[in-house]
Amino acid sequence: GTVGMIAVGYSSDRHMERRWHVAFCGLTAAVCLLLLPLGAHSISVTVLLLSIAAIGVYGVLGLFWTIPSAYLEQGSAAAGGIALITSIGSFGGAVSPLLIGWISVHTGSLYLGLSTIATLLIVSMVLLLLWVPSGKGTVMQDR
Repeated sequence: GTVGMIAVGYSSDRHMERRWHVAFCGLTAAVCLLLLPLGAHSISVTVLLLSIAAIGVYGVLGLFWTIPSAYLEQGSAAAGGIALITSIGSFGGAVSPLLIGWISVHTGSLYLGLSTIATLLIVSMVLLLLWVPSGKGTVMQDR
């Protein structure tokens, strides 16, 4: 994951683009989670898919905060915006394991819970591409 995070960050800096790099990493992680049932009987396929998913997730984490910081002005508005984003992210981090567990208990399949998370990840990446315009938020601006 670390090597992938560094490679994605380097590519993003080289191309001066953030949005598509974040979306590509998120969509890659989601596709790998959706493909996990195909590797149910193969440890090597499962490890490969989870490794690629980890690279995607860590790639998102490495680049995500460059986007809001490009849009939020300095001062209390920026602090409030960052606090809101952090709160929503913390809520998701607390609820996701519960959701996966609940779905797994009720369906008998861990894969359905992970597929649900993958679907939410796809929706969030599509929303990122639709709501964050290209331009100002795609490159890190010197202030």
